[in-house]
Amino acid sequence: YQERRDEENRFILMNLCHESIRNPQAKKVAIKLINNGHLGEVGWKCSVCEAIQGSLNN
Repeated sequence: YQERRDEENRFILMNLCHESIRNPQAKKVAIKLINNGHLGEVGWKCSVCEAIQGSLNN
């Protein structure tokens, strides 16, 4: 069950990340998920997520 949830989180995050390029609201949600540890939980990375995380760290 946990695996399926991770897969769903991954999918949601992926869509949010790519959407966030065009949509600031989606970026806020993605950042919230990242801050809540969901990115680490699913162990998923993409260049957009890394860019979002980079902008968090600066």
